[in-house]
Amino acid sequence: MRKAFIPFLLLANIAFAGEKRIKIAVIDTGISPVAKDLLVRNISGELIPLRNFLCHSGHRDFTETTLSDAAPHGTHIAAIIAASIDPKKTCMVIIKWYHTVEMTEVNKEKTMIGLVDAIRYASSLRVEFMNLSLEGNAYIGIERAAISEAISLGIHVVVSAGNKGIDLDIICETFPACYKMRSSRFRVVGALTPDGRKAQYSNFGSPVTNWEIGEQERLGLFMRGTSQAAAVYTGRWVAEVTR
Repeated sequence: MRKAFIPFLLLANIAFAGEKRIKIAVIDTGISPVAKDLLVRNISGELIPLRNFLCHSGHRDFTETTLSDAAPHGTHIAAIIAASIDPKKTCMVIIKWYHTVEMTEVNKEKTMIGLVDAIRYASSLRVEFMNLSLEGNAYIGIERAAISEAISLGIHVVVSAGNKGIDLDIICETFPACYKMRSSRFRVVGALTPDGRKAQYSNFGSPVTNWEIGEQERLGLFMRGTSQAAAVYTGRWVAEVTR
């Protein structure tokens, strides 16, 4: 794993040449090429093409496919974040770690290695924020180490609480939410209903640090979950920093 990380450090000096905006790593399922031209209403009420919110360079695929989003989970997450940020001050770098495949044991291992490499790559780019709208059911040491390394570099990391509807104080087997980083730069986000109640599907308990509405419609796509809530929080957190 460490051998794979060395080239990332070499790329970091050139990936964002000339890019002065605050950078958010959206580590997810990629982005739809078609969606880049669709309009997002930003915090100022302007309708702006999604592509304007993307960094000029640095985007990368770790699935041995392309950046194209087949889910389209990553596209939805990027659009949610875009709605809260100013593209003149902030940009997103799209890093794809997951592609829809049959989950054999071999593919599970390759996918997890891809996720860890994606996190380490984002860290090497010295992004200021990292959105991880994902959940797994196994403690993986190298994943925790990669997130810990990102936090130690000053990166703000936002993760979803998970969608099993369980009390994490009783059963904490949802990761990365349950890594318990003990850092103000690590936020775990649960989901609320539109009227402000805890969503039935959302995990809860003391590991959850923040709450946002989990039902979101962007680019004509409606999805709900703690993934969407995490993206809302990432956008808000970035907006606070750049205000």
